[in-house]
Amino acid sequence: MHANNQKKQQGFIILMGMLALVLGAAVWFGTVNNIQSNSIKISLQDENLRELQRIKDRMLAYAVLQPEIFRTDSGSTVPRAQEDIPGPGYFPCPDTDGDGNSNAPCGGVGSTVVIGLVPESVSSRHFTFIDEPLEANQYWYAVDSRFLTQNSEYYYDLSYKRFVPLNRASPAIASLTLDDDPLTTDDDARTTDIVMVLFYAGPPVGNQNQSVIAPGNFLELENSDGDADFITTSANPLTFNDYVIPITRTEWNAAVLSRVSIDLITGVTAGTTPDRVPDLCDSVAVTDLHWFNDCKHIGTVPPFTCTFNTVNTDENLYGQGWRTDLSCPP
Repeated sequence: MHANNQKKQQGFIILMGMLALVLGAAVWFGTVNNIQSNSIKISLQDENLRELQRIKDRMLAYAVLQPEIFRTDSGSTVPRAQEDIPGPGYFPCPDTDGDGNSNAPCGGVGSTVVIGLVPESVSSRHFTFIDEPLEANQYWYAVDSRFLTQNSEYYYDLSYKRFVPLNRASPAIASLTLDDDPLTTDDDARTTDIVMVLFYAGPPVGNQNQSVIAPGNFLELENSDGDADFITTSANPLTFNDYVIPITRTEWNAAVLSRVSIDLITGVTAGTTPDRVPDLCDSVAVTDLHWFNDCKHIGTVPPFTCTFNTVNTDENLYGQGWRTDLSCPP
C-alpha cells in the first residue's frame, strides 16, 4: 500500500509540474503575443506619422511647382497664356467624397477654412500625395481658403479661382491657429499664422461612424468643429486620437522663396554669376501679365481689389505681387 501511495504522489507531482509548465507557457506566450501586438501597433502608428510628414512635404512641393503643374490645360501639351498660369504657393482642394481625387473648386463665400481628406492624387495633373494609403480616409487637412488653387469665393471667370495678391505680405496673416495645450490659457502653447493643418485621424472613438465622410466622424473636438482653431492634444485620450502637424507661414515663405528668389544670372544674359537680384526681376518684363508682377485692377470691386475679371488689357488680375515683395530694382 505504501508503495502504491508513493507512486500516486509521484504521479500527482508530475501532473502538477506539467500543469505549471503549461500555465507558464500560456502566460509567456500570451505576454509575447501582447508585446508583438503592441509592437506592431506602435510600428503602424510610426509609419502613419511618417506618411503624414511625407504628405506635408508633397503639399509644399505642389505649392512650389504650381507654374509647371498648371502650365497647360489638362491633357494638352500647348502652354496656356502667360496670364493664366498660376504662380507658386497654392494648395489643392481636398477630397470631399472619399474617392481619392481632389474636388475643385472648393470653399465658397465667407469660407475662412476648407477641410477635407488629403487626395491620393490630382489625377488630371499626374501629381500624387499618397502612394499606398495604409488606412483609407485617415489623412485629413484644413487649409486657409486663400491659399487654394481654386476657391469659389475668389472668382475671375469660369476656370481660374485664386486669391491674389499672394506673397509674403499678402494676406498679412494666415487664418489657422494650433494650440498644444488647450487646457490652459498659455499663449506660448498657441501657434498662429498657420497656412495648413494636417491630421492622421486614427480609428473611430465614441460615436464616430467612419463609413460616412464627414470631419466629425474622423476628427475630434476643436479639430472637427469647422472653425480655424485646432488642437494637438486633449485631457481624455479615449475621446481624442488625432495626430496633428502644421504648415506654418514661415515654412510656406521658405518653400516659395526657394522658387521666386533664385539668382543665377547677371542681368538678362544667361550665366552663372549671381548679381544679388532675383532672376525673375530681369527675365519677366514689368509690363507682362505674369504672376510675378503686381496685381492690378482698374476700379473698385469689393471685397478684394484684384478679384474681378474685365476685358481691360491693362489689368493683371492674377499677379501675386512678388516684384514688389522682393524689391526688384526699377
